[in-house]
Amino acid sequence: KQEERKKITYEEISHWIYEKNQEIDTNNQLIINLIKENINSLKQGLEESIEKLKNISLENKKEQDKIKLVVEENLKKYLNNLIFLIKSLEKLSYFSYEQAIVEIDSILNDFKKRSLMHYEKATILIGDELGITKEKISDFSKNLNKIIQDNQTIIKNNKNIQSINEELNTINSTNTMIDECDKKIIILKENIKLKENEIKDYLEIIMDLKKSNEYKKELEEKANIYQLKIEYENKINELKSLIDFKKLSSLNHSDNKKMKLIHELKENFKENYQENRLIGILKESSLCTQEMEKIIQEISNHTTLINSKESTFPDKLAKEISSKEEKITSLRKEIESLNEDISKEERIKQKFNESKLVFIGKIKAILMSMNIELN
Repeated sequence: KQEERKKITYEEISHWIYEKNQEIDTNNQLIINLIKENINSLKQGLEESIEKLKNISLENKKEQDKIKLVVEENLKKYLNNLIFLIKSLEKLSYFSYEQAIVEIDSILNDFKKRSLMHYEKATILIGDELGITKEKISDFSKNLNKIIQDNQTIIKNNKNIQSINEELNTINSTNTMIDECDKKIIILKENIKLKENEIKDYLEIIMDLKKSNEYKKELEEKANIYQLKIEYENKINELKSLIDFKKLSSLNHSDNKKMKLIHELKENFKENYQENRLIGILKESSLCTQEMEKIIQEISNHTTLINSKESTFPDKLAKEISSKEEKITSLRKEIESLNEDISKEERIKQKFNESKLVFIGKIKAILMSMNIELN
């Protein structure tokens, strides 16, 4: 019968991980103890082999002295390799069984590289005892592999828990980044609120100014000046309509300077109008009528009056209103920029949340492989 799948919530996972981390510590120590027993067994066996190999005599061997000497020298070096192997295993760190296994593999590989040539040369005359020693080291490796194989479920679960721990740490870091985004958004919104209140205050001031009698007088004076300018333009247009430019040109066609003035007045009368020059050319051409002179005088009077009124125009409140409206425009641009910053932070926050879902998905997959469902 298939084991019923356990269910835990995301809120429970921290406590569940805490309990599993306690199990990891226990399981880690259990496997480390097995490794230590295996190392102690190897150490004891190698020490016995070293003593036997030290007491081996080659005197009764019939081979040449030269061969005996080679064997003795390489045996001595091989024994030193065995002693170094034992010392290296004694210095082993046991921070975790994974680290211990990695160090053991490194030590054994280093031993094989150092001792292989010495072993092969020494076995020429003393192969049996060296073979037994080699077999002890081989048995040690087999027992180490057996420890790993026998504890595969524990090792796999430990790796799963470690992976979940890593994903949870990443989620916690992501949550910190999300919190930072939220804090920035709150500050940005507070700044927007302050600026909106500033705008509100300015609008109230503008409204009060516009309701004041002083501002109404300014508007009336502005309207009067505007009306004078309309009358001025009407007089200008009326004067232009009375001038016979065709006849004026005919009478002065030989005078380039006068023709230039006539052309300018015809094309753009208002901008090129100059009272003295116009009266002069009209009188010289005998085309200046009393009606024209009257309108020219009225234009002159309007110009004087407009200039006088504009120079004394009381626009203090209008300027104050304009200044505050400019500040309102500036504040609205600042609010727009702050809203863009909020949108940017929201997009960053969304990406963090999307990443968080990916990390949670990985945790769910790992737990599912352990027959646990995360809700």
